[in-house]
Amino acid sequence: MPSGCCTNRSCCCKISKARPVTFAEKLGTYTNTERRVQIGRPVIEPLPGVRQDFEIIADLAARLGAVDFPATPLALFNEMRMVTPSYRGMTYARLEKVGLRWPCPTEDHPGTPILHKERFTRGLALLAALDYRPSMELPCGEYPLLLSTGRLLEHYHTGSMTRRSHTLNTLVPDGEVEIHPDDAARLGVGHGEMVHVETRRGKVKTRANVTTCIDKGALFMAFHFAEAPANRLTNDALDPIAKIPEFKVCAARLERAF
Repeated sequence: MPSGCCTNRSCCCKISKARPVTFAEKLGTYTNTERRVQIGRPVIEPLPGVRQDFEIIADLAARLGAVDFPATPLALFNEMRMVTPSYRGMTYARLEKVGLRWPCPTEDHPGTPILHKERFTRGLALLAALDYRPSMELPCGEYPLLLSTGRLLEHYHTGSMTRRSHTLNTLVPDGEVEIHPDDAARLGVGHGEMVHVETRRGKVKTRANVTTCIDKGALFMAFHFAEAPANRLTNDALDPIAKIPEFKVCAARLERAF
């Protein structure tokens, strides 16, 4: 699912009632973005009723009819090793001493710190030149501004976690739309005033942030806020090759919310 495609924290799917542990309570292996596999161990005790991920997965598997599904982190990891050649040489005994980076195909293999040291796996890079294509929807007389959407430092996606954080939600409690001072002056909009941002898909009410951090003629909204759902406004046109929705840019207009 593309980032930021939800309008709020519950619109896309039902969340399981199982209460999983947090990162500091987890038991099991994890792989980071440098391909290093390590064993993670709890540093704090979970609250009553909170379950480890492997317990939830095993319970779900049992309900789906799986027989003898691995029910410990070690058993799960060993099964993953058997079906994943790049992990096959990793054992808990080895990982107890040091993290290993895949590919690690045999138990005497040291791991692979640099993935493409001698050559790329597929040989020379495959490059394909593409002609520039503008966005499917550009400003016009009716919608003269260019709206883009994205993230804020303090929040993540639909805010299902970060907006439950007192600290983060105190730093940025509400959504807003950034607008250049020249555009704000032309539209008679003051900093902090409530405005309507409208596109061909709908209209959203939010607060104006008049700032030179954004270019003249452009607007920016974050998509973390269910009460100011920026993704109701964005364009669902698809990339002709990858079929990825063009969520991030569209034509818009802005006016004061009287």
